[in-house]
Amino acid sequence: MVLITACGQDPVTPEVSIEPARQDKTARPKPSSTPRARSAAVTPADRKQTPAAPQDPSELLTYPRDADRVVATVNDRKILLREIIEHIDRNHFPDFEKLSRTPAGQIELRTPRMADWVRHFADLTALRTEARSLDIKEDKIKQDRLEVYTTAFRRYKDDYEKNSKRPFPSGDSAFEFMRNKFQKREGLFIEVEGLLNTLVPDQLDRRSVVEFYNRHHQAMSGYLTIAQIYVSNRDPKTGALLTGKRGEAVAQRIRKIQELLAADGSNFETVAAEWSEDRRSASHGGRLENLQRFDPRLPAILCKTAWDLRDGAWTGPVQTRFGLHFIKRVKWIIRSYIINPDPDNKEIRRFVRSHRKEVKLFELRRKHRVTLLY
Repeated sequence: MVLITACGQDPVTPEVSIEPARQDKTARPKPSSTPRARSAAVTPADRKQTPAAPQDPSELLTYPRDADRVVATVNDRKILLREIIEHIDRNHFPDFEKLSRTPAGQIELRTPRMADWVRHFADLTALRTEARSLDIKEDKIKQDRLEVYTTAFRRYKDDYEKNSKRPFPSGDSAFEFMRNKFQKREGLFIEVEGLLNTLVPDQLDRRSVVEFYNRHHQAMSGYLTIAQIYVSNRDPKTGALLTGKRGEAVAQRIRKIQELLAADGSNFETVAAEWSEDRRSASHGGRLENLQRFDPRLPAILCKTAWDLRDGAWTGPVQTRFGLHFIKRVKWIIRSYIINPDPDNKEIRRFVRSHRKEVKLFELRRKHRVTLLY
């Protein structure tokens, strides 16, 4: 048996698609086609990157002033900012509610971490609703959450010692400080992962593994080259979704890109070079190489979308926690063969379970109508 060499990472929680991605619009481009943007429709001013206008101070989160601000909805139930802060206070970081009233706490609420907390809390609300409908026992949920916590905290300690070149703090107060810091940052994500493990148990037999490999052999034995056109629709400092005039500027930019892109994707790289706000990849026509199916470098919804396309096809815009992306799958490259997939192999089990958890999370986001408003 040939083992998978780079697909064994823990799954990254996929992003909520605030706007549905457009359908696959292209067949494989002809070999003779030359990528060319419809330059006549583009003015020099249009080609410039959309400047990030300073955020209106009145839009910045302030607690408790914005305690009743609706930051997400699940099953049409409004989720308020105060619910998230109080949940973190009760379950992960004592006195977080009090901290959020201070200048230091206000600063943290105005970082991209707040958008992550909103996304995780919305997911957690949907998953808990599903668990209750299945009458899953709370003891089982706590057990699975503890297993995720233990693994994540061990990794946190190892990373600390590796990066700092010194032992992890062992004194009571220092250890408690580091543990609370970890729980504040990762607690909601750990709850989501624990519930996903509860809803998607690690149960595989040989037949199911073989059937899975037959359906997903490309993802398990290769990697992709893709191209992207990235447009930011979040404030670069706070991570909040852009609204008002700034939101309309993003919408206009998206419409312009849609107008420019050829249906067969033949000019995708040229449009990316001129319009993508990720200037590092834009200088190479938006190219990103060696994309794994569960790639820790990129949002999971971006990876899933790319792998669901055919070579040469594009789609978009797709919402991630960073912004909006048009995605083109350029080519699939084989890395290894798996002969006689073994359900006892840890790499294979992790890959299959990661896929099942991702499918489950996406399914429950749709079922429970998860919508992010921050």
